[in-house]
Amino acid sequence: MRQPLVRTILAALVSAAFVTLAPAAAQVVRGDVRDAVTHTPIFGAIVVVLDTSGARVAGAISDDSGRFSIRLSDAGAYRLRAERIGYAANGFDTIALAAGASVIAHLTATSVAVVLPTVFVSATSRCVIRPTEGAQTAVLWEEARKALDATQVALEGHLVFAVRQRYSRFLDGTSLNVRQEKVFVDSVLLEHPWQTGVSPEDLAKSGYRIVYAGDAVPGFLTPGDTVFAVPDATVLLSDAFARTHCFRVRHDSLDTDHPGLIGLTFEPAIKRSAPDVTGTLWLDSATALLRFMEFRHTNLFAEVSPRRYGGRMDFELLPGGIWVVRKWTVRMPIVSSGSLNAAGMGDARFLTGGHHVAYYHDDGGSLLSATVVKPPEETAPISKPPSATP
Repeated sequence: MRQPLVRTILAALVSAAFVTLAPAAAQVVRGDVRDAVTHTPIFGAIVVVLDTSGARVAGAISDDSGRFSIRLSDAGAYRLRAERIGYAANGFDTIALAAGASVIAHLTATSVAVVLPTVFVSATSRCVIRPTEGAQTAVLWEEARKALDATQVALEGHLVFAVRQRYSRFLDGTSLNVRQEKVFVDSVLLEHPWQTGVSPEDLAKSGYRIVYAGDAVPGFLTPGDTVFAVPDATVLLSDAFARTHCFRVRHDSLDTDHPGLIGLTFEPAIKRSAPDVTGTLWLDSATALLRFMEFRHTNLFAEVSPRRYGGRMDFELLPGGIWVVRKWTVRMPIVSSGSLNAAGMGDARFLTGGHHVAYYHDDGGSLLSATVVKPPEETAPISKPPSATP
């Protein structure tokens, strides 16, 4: 008698729908970003707002005049600063925002370039919990964090209108031939390519195995099946992820697969049986720009080679100073405990205890075009800060 499939697949795919803009909040932080020495406006700076606990609450990208505007839902004390990818950051400015108030902040950013680690790193290099606790990992993490945060800003501010091509494929477990495929093109205000759908704290506590609650895919996936969450930018930037994963620099002059890149590898900090994630954030060693992230799950199935599944997210800077995910792809296995004949497909190379790969599921897409949408400007003028030069 055929046994039920143990189904595994990407969780919480984003639907192809336009974003509904939320009502504006009453508190506003407006201002500009200028070079700390020349006092010229800086285009494409990332303005980050933190609350008193140090948690990120909002962000914005400065326009071609160096200006920015951020609406906050709550009054209170905040810290903010301007950041530039590839450059060292200044300290934070503190502001007090009363209910219904509008505050003007003049921020500065440096032109001091960040120097990434260039030493050879071996496989035995120490893996440190929290990327900021190691000198080399801290430098890499700071640049990767800026790019991840910038993609969040673009999504939160609905700053990009994109034409996307999306695909969903089910592949034969042995030959990887396509058994079922759906490809479509849509036009949207840019969204996450995927959303984890579970809080970072819950993932840290219970692992990346969750219960699928989406629409049924006839013959492949039904509500209630086991699925595995994929880490999005919110998860990667969270304190829960930082404290439950350790980080090491990955840089090898003999690495022909990643020429000109330097990696920050993350992996579970403690050994546990629950599914987790491991991967690498790859940065350009010359410019410190984040190029792509690759990852895979751990503790899935002994029957499945980890080389046959995983995901990748490629980043790109648009002419409008906005960071986006240009391409993304995820492949996950669907494992059956039935016989090969009963299942109809299987991967005989990975048979263990009667289990085999019945299918693989691919989900991915790419941007065919992307246009920066200029956010609405505040009506009140922003006076220039005093200049240090005549």
